Amino acid sequence: SVMQATTSLSKGYADAVAGFEGEMMDMIAAAPTAYRVLDENLETRSQGVAFAKTRDPALPARLQETLEEMRQDGSIAAIVEKYGMNVQKALGEKR
Repeated sequence: SVMQATTSLSKGYADAVAGFEGEMMDMIAAAPTAYRVLDENLETRSQGVAFAKTRDPALPARLQETLEEMRQDGSIAAIVEKYGMNVQKALGEKR
């Protein structure tokens, strides 16, 4: 947990920790001069969506289209920013 990471760092049990960016940024906000963030991602993950076998066959394509529209109109970037994460890193964009 973020609490365990904070405790480990503050007590000198660990020199570094890694975690979900949104949670880690909350920890950093509490003590901005005590921590720093690496420029590179240590890990990236893809997300998946499961559909019921009895679904509308067009549903996966509609979801993909909606996500692409949200990426293009900036909606996804706005959501990522809302939670204090780096948009370029979260969306896998090159600088």
